[in-house]
Amino acid sequence: SLLNYFLLAFFPMLIAHFTTMLYIHTNHFLSPLTHEMDDPLINSTSLKNSWIVDKVFSNFSHHTEHHLFPAMSSSHYPKIRKLLLTLY
Repeated sequence: SLLNYFLLAFFPMLIAHFTTMLYIHTNHFLSPLTHEMDDPLINSTSLKNSWIVDKVFSNFSHHTEHHLFPAMSSSHYPKIRKLLLTLY
């Protein structure tokens, strides 16, 4: 029935989408948005998570690194973070 669909499919999907959007929100909207220039070091935020969370979410917490090198494999993002912290 329609009620079963909402309880078993739609409602859990809605909760998962909301949780995902909250996680994305932390990477994009905690930094000031600049309209004059597109600078990934200013516009995006990398988060510090445990290695388990990074493993499960494919290093999604390394968001600045993703914006600097979008075509790079996410397995290299921790190395890029170390370089960024050293240089900047």
